[in-house]
Amino acid sequence: MRPSSTALISAIVALTIVGCSSSSETTPEQQPVVTVTKTAEATPPSTSNFHQVESPTGPPADALKKCGSTSKYVAYIGSDVTSCGFAVAVAKAAPAEPATGPFNVSATSPVTGQNYQMSCTAHDHVMRCSGGNNAIVLLTPNPTGVVEEKTYEYALEGTVVLKNTAEVLEGLKPPNNDNPNNEYILLWFDNPMDVAGKHAGNRDQLSTKNVRYLSLGKKETTQYGPLPDTTGPWRQYVGKRIRLHVNSDNMRYPSDTGMPLGALRLEEAPDIRIEEL
Repeated sequence: MRPSSTALISAIVALTIVGCSSSSETTPEQQPVVTVTKTAEATPPSTSNFHQVESPTGPPADALKKCGSTSKYVAYIGSDVTSCGFAVAVAKAAPAEPATGPFNVSATSPVTGQNYQMSCTAHDHVMRCSGGNNAIVLLTPNPTGVVEEKTYEYALEGTVVLKNTAEVLEGLKPPNNDNPNNEYILLWFDNPMDVAGKHAGNRDQLSTKNVRYLSLGKKETTQYGPLPDTTGPWRQYVGKRIRLHVNSDNMRYPSDTGMPLGALRLEEAPDIRIEEL
């Protein structure tokens, strides 16, 4: 005998209810496990706020003279034995943003051709570097970014004077029966100083001597007639104090008995810059 349709449907419904009830009672609820991983940020190298200035800061108090600038720095020398060329070389080699602690800068001197390691610190918008042969270089920010490419080894300060033959000889006998009316224009230094110039015997070699003045030009007449007058460009400065920017290869020490005797002389048509003080 076949079961009735109503009995079959009831049996199916009952099995379904039992199956659902068994599943919910035997399977516990699973809680998700969440793992959070955090990567520590790398600590950037410590740098200063050296360049955070809106206008030029001016020279440091102990700067002797300004030597030029790169797009980042204005360079000064802090000792008499430091050349301007080397100061600019240090500025070019210095890091774009100096560290807050001590650091080193290596630079080559255009005067000696040697490389020197400078020990540097940056504080209050002044970078101070020392090393080599007692060299001291001071760098300040250059917020304008203007580059001063032209640099000179020397900034010679003094008074431009006009002297005759006897005054230049200072009591010595004229070596060439020189005309007493000859004229010599000299840059008389504020203090004697060591200055390098081309060597008389070898113009590719430099000699350094302690001198009181630099011969700028002269107007001489010999027994054979007048010599070319080289005083013209300098007469306007006679009696004035100037600062003469010049390189050693534009000056020379003579080996002849020309006047002024043995004096350091400025070459003709030199590459120089003049400032009236």
